[in-house]
Amino acid sequence: MDQFDKNQRIRFQLNNEVSLKDALKQYQALLQQDLVYNNGCFDIDFVQVKDGEDYPLSLSDGDINLIKELMGKSEAYYKGEIDFHSTSAEAIFISHCLKNPNLKQDVVDTIKEIVNYSRRHNDTWKMWSDDCAVFGADSVYILGLKYPEYIYLMGSYIIPYWDSEHASYVLSYLEDFYLKNGFTDDLLKAFCYCDNSEARMYMLSIGWHSCQQDPFDLEEYFRKNPDKYEKFKILMKERFKEQRYIQYSEHEYTPRPIDEFYTSILRSSSENEEDYWDEINLEKVFIDDTYDNEAYKLHKEIEEYIGMPLVDEYKNPYDDEDDEDDEQSIWEDFFLNGFDNGEEMLNYILYGEDDSILDEIRPVDIIKLSKEKNLLMYKKIKWFISELDTFEDRFYDIFEGFIEEYYDIDQAFENNNMIVTINGNDTTGRQAVICALDIFYRLMGKKTFPHDLFALIVNSKIMSVSDFIERYDGNNPLVRLIKDLNNCEPIFGLQLERLTTLVYKDRDYALSLLKKHPITSEILVLYTNILYNDYKNRLMDDLSKFLIDIVENNLISHVLEKIKLNGKFKEDEIENIKKYIQGKPMPPRELMMKMMMGKEALTDEEKALLNPKFEPVELDEALNILKSKLDQEEDEDDPQVQYDLFRDYDEGVNSILIALYLGGIKFNLPSSSKFNRLYKLLLELAPIKVINQTSYFYYIYYNQRSLDPTVWYDFDMDIKKVSKDRSIILAWEILTCDSDFYDELVQEYIDDEQPTGFNILNVHTRKDIDSALSLIPIYKQIRFYEEVSERDSDVSKHAHARLFYMSINEFVRESHINLRDLDESEIKNISDDLIKYIEGEIDINEIEYTIDILKDLGGISAFVDRLWRLDEKRQNRALKFLFKFNQDGVLFAYNHHNVEVLDYLDILLNNNVDHKYIAYFLVKYDDHDAFNEYLKSYNPSKYVKNMDIDYRLTALEMASSSSSSKEFIKDFIDDSSNRVSSYAKELLND
Repeated sequence: MDQFDKNQRIRFQLNNEVSLKDALKQYQALLQQDLVYNNGCFDIDFVQVKDGEDYPLSLSDGDINLIKELMGKSEAYYKGEIDFHSTSAEAIFISHCLKNPNLKQDVVDTIKEIVNYSRRHNDTWKMWSDDCAVFGADSVYILGLKYPEYIYLMGSYIIPYWDSEHASYVLSYLEDFYLKNGFTDDLLKAFCYCDNSEARMYMLSIGWHSCQQDPFDLEEYFRKNPDKYEKFKILMKERFKEQRYIQYSEHEYTPRPIDEFYTSILRSSSENEEDYWDEINLEKVFIDDTYDNEAYKLHKEIEEYIGMPLVDEYKNPYDDEDDEDDEQSIWEDFFLNGFDNGEEMLNYILYGEDDSILDEIRPVDIIKLSKEKNLLMYKKIKWFISELDTFEDRFYDIFEGFIEEYYDIDQAFENNNMIVTINGNDTTGRQAVICALDIFYRLMGKKTFPHDLFALIVNSKIMSVSDFIERYDGNNPLVRLIKDLNNCEPIFGLQLERLTTLVYKDRDYALSLLKKHPITSEILVLYTNILYNDYKNRLMDDLSKFLIDIVENNLISHVLEKIKLNGKFKEDEIENIKKYIQGKPMPPRELMMKMMMGKEALTDEEKALLNPKFEPVELDEALNILKSKLDQEEDEDDPQVQYDLFRDYDEGVNSILIALYLGGIKFNLPSSSKFNRLYKLLLELAPIKVINQTSYFYYIYYNQRSLDPTVWYDFDMDIKKVSKDRSIILAWEILTCDSDFYDELVQEYIDDEQPTGFNILNVHTRKDIDSALSLIPIYKQIRFYEEVSERDSDVSKHAHARLFYMSINEFVRESHINLRDLDESEIKNISDDLIKYIEGEIDINEIEYTIDILKDLGGISAFVDRLWRLDEKRQNRALKFLFKFNQDGVLFAYNHHNVEVLDYLDILLNNNVDHKYIAYFLVKYDDHDAFNEYLKSYNPSKYVKNMDIDYRLTALEMASSSSSSKEFIKDFIDDSSNRVSSYAKELLND
C-alpha cells in the first residue's frame, strides 16, 4: 500500500549539529511555502544519512523518554521496526534535535512554523500523514513536554476547524498534560492561545470524548485565585497582540471571540448542569460582574491595547469570488500560453486543417503545466479536481465547458448530425470538439476516455458509438473499461453497448481476458448483455458457450448470496426461496418425446418422472420470507420499505437486476424461467426500486434517458409481463418522467376520464393515479397535488387533507415521547379525534385532553408542511389546536417555506395568542418588517427583557429601523447587560 508514501526527503546526519540545523531550516522553508502536503498526504520523510546512503530512523534515534510519552496516545506508528515513510519519523527527528540544547531555538522556530501552517489552512484535511495520523501534533507536543513554557503552541496548533471525530487523539494530549501537571500557568496560556472550544475543554478534562478523570472547575479556580484571573486577562491581551483569532469557518462567524473563552470558563463550572452542546447563559454573575459584561469589558480593553478590532469585519465568502473567466479565454490561454506549438493546436481545433500537429503532441502533466505557467485553466482545475483526483478522473467536468462554448447542440440536431460549413468553418462546432478530443487524447497519453465523457459525446450527437470507439478505443481498453464497470453505480446501457462492441471486435481476445476475470455482479450483467446481442445476431461460438456456462451456474446463486448477506435467514427459508425460483421441475426432454411419439409404452418409473412429486412454494410465501427477514427500515415520508438489499451496489442486488431482466425477459436461456421468477420476486418486494435500477439499461448516463420512445414502450410492456399491477410502472413513471408526460397526467387526474373502447389501455383514471401516488415519497405526492391545485383547487382540496391525515398518527406517536408509552389503539383514538376536530365534527374542547399527552412538539416537519397545504377552513382549525400549546405550538406551527412572518403575525393576532409568545417568535425569526409592524400596536419590551442577551440585541437592532420604536428602545437603557444598554443609548442618540 503506497498511497501514503513520502516523495520528499529531508536528509541529515545524526548527532551532527550543523546537519541537523540545516535540516530544520529546510523543513521550515517547506512549511512556509506550503510544500509539505501533496496528493492528500504529508509528503516529507526524515531520513538519516550514513556513508552516503539513506536509512530510516529508529525509535532509539530519538529521545526515548519523550517518545514513550507518545506511545499509546498517538495514531502515528511507534511500534516494532520502522521503515521509510513512517508517520513517526517527524517526531523522532524533532526529539533527536531536542537532545542538543544548542538546537532548542531552531526547534522552537520549526514548531512555530508547523503551528503557522496549521492556522493558515485551518483544516485538518491539509494535515493528514496517513488515514489515522496528522503531522506536526506529536512534534508540537514533545516540545511542550520538554519545555512546558511552549505547551501553549499545542493550543495554537489545534485549529477551530479540527476533525475531532477522526483526529481526537490530538485533543487528548492537552488533557494528558493537565492530568500529569495540574492546571499550571503554562496550560492557562495554552487555554488563551487556543481557538478551538472543544480543545479548551479537554485541557480541563471535560467534554464528550475526554476521560473526565478529574474535571477542573476554572470558574472556581479564578474565584479563589483573583491573581490568576488577572493573569488570564493579561495573557488574552498578549495573545491577541501576537496571534489573530481564527473563525471556525468563513461561513460561521462570531464578532465577539472573547465570549467564546468566557463560555468555556462557565462550562467548566461544577454548577453548570447544561449539556456540552447546549446554549450557555452568560448573564450569570462571575467575579466583578456578569460573564457577559466582563467579556464585553475585556473585549474593549484588548481592542484598545492592540489598536485594532479583534476580528476582521465579516465578509460573505461568496462576495469575494472573482468573476469567472469566460470559457473561450480559458481554452485559448491554455493552448497559446501552455505550449510552444499551441497556435497550431488551436488552428487544428478551430479549422480542422493540418492534422500533422497530432504527430508532434507528447503526453504532459496538465495539472502541473497549468500551475507552473499560471494558466487560467488552473483555476478551473482547482475547482473540479481534488488532491486525490487525477486530471483523467475529472476530464469530463473540465471538457464539458469546452463543449458548451464551442458546440451548438440545437443546430447539430436540426442538421441531423451533419457537419455544415460556411466559408470552410463548421457552424455546429462538432468538428472543433472532435479535434480538441484528438489533442487531449494524445496529451493524456492515449488513455481510454472514461464512460462519462463517452456518454456526453454520444448523447450530444457529436460522434456515434462506433466512431468514438474506432477513434479513441484502439489500445485494448477492455481491461480499463471492465475495471470502471466494476466500480460503476449504476450500470448504464450505453456503457454495456461500448463494452459489447469492443468484445465483438475481437471475441477471441475477449474470451481469453474474461476467463481470468472474477465473477462480480457487474461482470454478470456484461456477460448477459453480450449473450443478448449474440441472441439478436444469431451467433453461437466459444465465447457464447463460455458466457452461458458462467451465467447459468452463477447468476441465481450470486443473487441468493446477496440476499443472505442482507438479512437473517434460516437454511429452510433459503431453501424455500430456491424452490420458488426453481418452479415445477420439467421432465427429461427424451421422455417427453417418447410420450408424444406413443410408439412404446411408458414404464412406471418413467410415468413417475413425468409427474414428479413436488411441493410448490408460491410467490407470496417466498415474498413473506424476504419481507420478514431482510434488514430494513421505514421512512415516514416514503411508503416503500427501505430494504438494505437495494441500498448498496457492492453488497446489494442493484447492479445485477439488469442481468435478471435480460436473461429472464428479453431472450431465452436454459434458466430463463428461473431468472424470470427471481426477478418477479424482487419486483414484488420493492417495485419502484427494481424498475428504476432496471431502467438504467436504457440510459446513456445519469439523467440522460434514451430518446427513443419505442424503447420505453417495450420496457413498459416487459414490466407488465412480470406484474399485472399497473400502478407500479405508473408510480415509477411519475418519479422519472419528463414534463410533458407529467402535465398530461395532471390533466388526466382532473378530467378523470373513464377508459372505454379504444382508449382502455391509454387512459389513467384518478383512481389509477391515486394508487400510483400512494407508492411514491410524500413530497412527490405533494408536488403532484400542488400541480393539480394550480389548475383545479376543488380537486386538490381533499387530496391535501388526506395527506395531512396520513401524518397525524406519526405526530401523535412522536409528540408524547417524554411522557408515557401509548399503545397503537390509543394512538389511533387520539388521531381519529384530531381528524374529527379538523373536519369540524367535534369542538376543540373535546380534544383538549390531548394537550397533556402531546407535550413534545417538534421534529415532525411533514406534519407542519402538509398543514399549510390544507384549505383555509381545515388549516385554521389545525392552527387553533396547535396554539393551545403556547410558545411551543407557535414555534412548531410556523414553516417559512409556506407562510411569510408578516402573514403569520396576522394569524397569531387573530387567534388572540399571548403577546409573550408572539414577541418571542418575532425575535427568534429576526424579521424586521413583521417586528416593526408589531411595534405599531404593541410594546413587547417587558417580554423581550426576559430573553437572553443576543435576543435582546436582535430586538433592538430590528427596532432601530422603525419610527414607532422609541419607547421600546428606552426600556433597555438600564439593561443589566452593558452591551444591551450601550446599544440602546447609541440608538437613541442617533
